[in-house]
Amino acid sequence: MSLISGLQLNPKLPLETQAAFADLYEKFKYEFSPDSLWLATSGTTSGKAGSLVVLSHEALEVSARAVNAHLQVSSQDRWGLALPLFHIGGLMILIRAALMGSGVSRFDESWDVRRFHRWLGDARVTLLSLVPTQVFDLVEAGLTAPHGLRAVIVGGARLEPELFLRARELGWPLLVSYGLTECGSQVATGSFAEPGVLRPLSHVEVRSVDGVLELRSHALMTAKLDLAGAVTRMGEGEWFQTSDRGKVIDVGGQPALQIQGRVGDVVKILGELVDVARLNGVLHALLPEASRVRLGRKLKLKTESDLRTGASLTLIYGKELGLSESEVDGLVSRYNELVAPFERVSSRREVDTAAFQTWKDPRVDRYS
Repeated sequence: MSLISGLQLNPKLPLETQAAFADLYEKFKYEFSPDSLWLATSGTTSGKAGSLVVLSHEALEVSARAVNAHLQVSSQDRWGLALPLFHIGGLMILIRAALMGSGVSRFDESWDVRRFHRWLGDARVTLLSLVPTQVFDLVEAGLTAPHGLRAVIVGGARLEPELFLRARELGWPLLVSYGLTECGSQVATGSFAEPGVLRPLSHVEVRSVDGVLELRSHALMTAKLDLAGAVTRMGEGEWFQTSDRGKVIDVGGQPALQIQGRVGDVVKILGELVDVARLNGVLHALLPEASRVRLGRKLKLKTESDLRTGASLTLIYGKELGLSESEVDGLVSRYNELVAPFERVSSRREVDTAAFQTWKDPRVDRYS
């Protein structure tokens, strides 16, 4: 029983991007079931910013039933909804609850960790989904889990082991998870007995081909449409290649997933996929055409590790460019106006030529 259908978009996306998604939806919506859910993903294909994923009513129910079974959800449970409904992680809470007759309480205020903590206790929430940024804020504030909360599924981005352990010490019953919009949210989730082990859920088969994870499930999307005009339709029983590096390993005689990062120049910031190569194209398009090639070689966006947001974007530029502070400020300001909030530059750094050439993403190979 899908409670939401049609196109669901993040209102903070650039207006031009929202309009492009809306046009794509209007063009193709009659080719799919009218109760299909259409969600935007911030990953990229063919150099265009994002795709629309089409999920059927049946696929959403398959995912919801598998998660309910894994978490032993009953009508006595109450879900806390603290994620937006334009993300699969938030929307699926409504569907899981509807299938089991569970209650739902929604935290619809702007994010404030102490207000949220008070609300959790007042609403008597027993089940909750959060992203790592929210967990980070709870831990940094030293807040303990309220009585009665029996599971917190953490998804949307990688949860650092250090943060996982600190949260568990404060009594937060975290369960790690791995999922994606294309498969109706959760693919693998920790259990009450093994909260830190990613066990594939009952609805999905997982394999690793050349180090990249592939999935087969009745919860998979019907199709994906990108802004470059490409349409990818999933056939019955077809394997779907993800953009995640990883492998299936044996833990205690049972399969578990080991996620090792993303394929290509893609990172997650605040749970959103960010294509750094595309964003560098946006940045370089703002440079004077006559000097674009020369300046572009010494002026790039790079990622840096951030425990709260997962990663952040830093603008690095060579000293030899001779850019003044006001010129850099102006460039960053114009760039930030063109991209989504999570794609904005967080810091900038002037470096010498040697440092520019040897810069490495400090997140690389931190997955285990």
